Amino acid sequence: KAAAQTSPPAGFRVYADDCLESLMARLNEMEETGQTFVLHEDGDPLWDYLEATTPASPRTSPVTIVLGDQKGILPQDEAALSSFSAKRVSVGSLSLLTSQVITIVHHYFDRQTSSADPSSNT
Repeated sequence: KAAAQTSPPAGFRVYADDCLESLMARLNEMEETGQTFVLHEDGDPLWDYLEATTPASPRTSPVTIVLGDQKGILPQDEAALSSFSAKRVSVGSLSLLTSQVITIVHHYFDRQTSSADPSSNT
């Protein structure tokens, strides 16, 4: 597969004294910033955004997903995210554990990748 031949992303390092705003600023400084989504129960369906990227027009830039803990995202962090044009999205109408949300988001990306690859068996 072509994806196996490409080099993995360089990665991203988080430091103990980082705040969300400094992390987002560093992400924006990277060569390809891509789309930023913030997961929120009242957001638009994430899959709708991902589904809009078809095999004819594949997503070529990275996606950043920001999610909170059981308390949610602090108001000042929400303000910082909106200044970086983060779209508010959701994975469903139910409240879920963060670990469940991560699994669902991975499934969405796997599904999108497999639908873009005609040789996949999904």
